[in-house]
Amino acid sequence: FQQRLRLATKRAVNNGRLLKEGPLYRVNYGSLEGKGAARFSCASILPLPPVSLLPHEQDQPRADPIPICSFCLGTKESNREKKPEELLSCADCGSSGHPSCLKFSSELTANVKAIRWQCIECKTCSS
Repeated sequence: FQQRLRLATKRAVNNGRLLKEGPLYRVNYGSLEGKGAARFSCASILPLPPVSLLPHEQDQPRADPIPICSFCLGTKESNREKKPEELLSCADCGSSGHPSCLKFSSELTANVKAIRWQCIECKTCSS
């Protein structure tokens, strides 16, 4: 668990989501810092910087993508609504799904494409 937490923290610092101040970390709210509770309102949500693979993640092999959505059984040519939509694939098992079937926002979809994404079946927590 500690190793994953360190990795997530390092990624957040590299992407500007966290600021390191000595041994402490704080969330980077950008220009909204110091405005109290207002920084948590829906109107103050800032777009997050793009995510990227860490050096050790770039060398890991990826499974061959399965060209069928695990949820609707559609392909990239036809999703649940019979519209073309790309498939996102798990890096470990190759299982795929349309962002709409996964209920991913466009921002989350863009971030998932930039990282070594794992599906719910492959994602594990370590203690």
